Amino acid sequence: MDSARSLSGRSAPLLGEHTEAVLSQALGLEPHRIAELRAQGVI
Repeated sequence: MDSARSLSGRSAPLLGEHTEAVLSQALGLEPHRIAELRAQGVI
């Protein structure tokens, strides 16, 4: 079994791959706020 694959057969997520989803869906940040954080180099 390839060590980079999970038990489900999919590869692990890339660094930052789900950042926008987490910030918007889990934390409720608006798109303009996420854009501000990106512009500031926070994410």
